[in-house]
Amino acid sequence: MLWEPQARALLERCEAALGAERLRSVRGNLRRAKSRGAAVWELLVLNEALELGAVEYEPGEGGSPDVRLTAPGARPLWIEARFLYPRFWREGRNDQEVRAWILTVAHSYRMGTGKLSIHLDGDRSDPRGPVRKLPHPHERREFERHPELHAFFERVQSNPSEPATCTLSNYTVTIGYHPQSNAPQAWVGGLVQEAPRVVREHAVYRALCEKAKQHDVSGPRVVAIGSDQSPVLGGLRGPLTVRVEDAVGQAFREHRSLSAALLVSVSSETEVFRGMQRRARAHLYLNANAREPLSAAEVQLLLGMNFNRWTFAPVLDPWEPSDRTWHRRMSVQFTYSWRDFGLKITIPVSFLAEVLRGKASISEVFGEDHPVTKTFEAGYEVASCEKIPGNIEDGSLGDLELEMVPPGFAAYWPAKQEKKSKS
Repeated sequence: MLWEPQARALLERCEAALGAERLRSVRGNLRRAKSRGAAVWELLVLNEALELGAVEYEPGEGGSPDVRLTAPGARPLWIEARFLYPRFWREGRNDQEVRAWILTVAHSYRMGTGKLSIHLDGDRSDPRGPVRKLPHPHERREFERHPELHAFFERVQSNPSEPATCTLSNYTVTIGYHPQSNAPQAWVGGLVQEAPRVVREHAVYRALCEKAKQHDVSGPRVVAIGSDQSPVLGGLRGPLTVRVEDAVGQAFREHRSLSAALLVSVSSETEVFRGMQRRARAHLYLNANAREPLSAAEVQLLLGMNFNRWTFAPVLDPWEPSDRTWHRRMSVQFTYSWRDFGLKITIPVSFLAEVLRGKASISEVFGEDHPVTKTFEAGYEVASCEKIPGNIEDGSLGDLELEMVPPGFAAYWPAKQEKKSKS
């Protein structure tokens, strides 16, 4: 959702606004992979509520919705934050590993992978969607020795001009061989696992029902459901699958305590002059049968929430990454121009910190043969340095604008003197 420096700033901002020593539960959730994305989403909802009026965070004794918002001249409004991970992320996490294992076996038969296809389709009869059945990471050796897998490659090896397919027993894995293909690498694909065919299996319906049963409070209640990775919230829908609108409508009919649902999906979009950007799209659903329906003013209040206030980072997976530093590396952009005096270059502060820690260098950014790299290697000196303030919401800690000038003459060891001393 956000880069780590952004999450830290957002947490501190919310704590300062609430006058709280610490949001202890949120801090704890930020430290765990399985709850990290949800904690960031809760902070985003809390921050937007703070922009609209007076906020109390979890004010009810014994548990309550996350936020009680009171706008000027309005009644209190309860808001509960709920983040959606892909329902079958554990099964999906094995996808890339299983594909790599199959290609490893193919290489052992000296077979090019461009003629192969790998389908991970799942069980199409499952009402939750075509959930895949794949081997677990610790089962790699057993899977690579699968007799049907080796029988398939032996058959292809003996008849390379004949197409072949194989579906491995105990797994939803189908491998194909296409002798006429000239693809540079294997084709891989499969159906989206989370494609519910009945309302009760839809993630939005399940989330709304869960929140409706969790707390018993008086007053209008809104559930803010967000995600940057859930396929059902992102609008991806196949044939015979349940629509988001139907899932919301069913939850509203069963739970009149819900006044509205605010659904926010974060996805990548192409913007003019900016390229690919991650943007939030929000949709507010109103419960016509609610015990406490929202007024027109309350609807406008909620529509005033701006979830694009922050520039979004890549997704926070519900498992710990192998590299725990990458989400600290906020987006870095370099600008440079040649002047009469030498080189003017803008370097992100976050990149400078990486250089000082020995984790990055100019040559890694521009390349060994780039003129900027050559300039630094030639010993250019810093003539002036100016700090340009950043905007943490946009994912910037600030920049340093450097004016680089050619090195002065060598007063102690001129080049000719060096050559003479070496002879």
